[in-house]
Amino acid sequence: MDLRAALEALAERFGVRLVHVDTGGSLGGALLNAGLVDEISLVVSPHLVGGETAPTWFRAVSDGPRALELEHVESLDSGEVWTQYRLLPAQ
Repeated sequence: MDLRAALEALAERFGVRLVHVDTGGSLGGALLNAGLVDEISLVVSPHLVGGETAPTWFRAVSDGPRALELEHVESLDSGEVWTQYRLLPAQ
């Protein structure tokens, strides 16, 4: 699937300018690799998950580690921490 073409069609046909993707590592990695990610929003929950096969947020990031710039951080009443990062250009 051509993700860029799909998002362009949403913009042209329906005026969509912002897409929130709440996904696993495969779609997240595909969007990142296609250059379609501007911002990453993470909520860190006060729970530890272990094991050998814990899932990743982004699979198959093709151009190596990507730097993020912190734009917002907020401590929530639930004990969670919400962070928003802007994706910096690949080096």
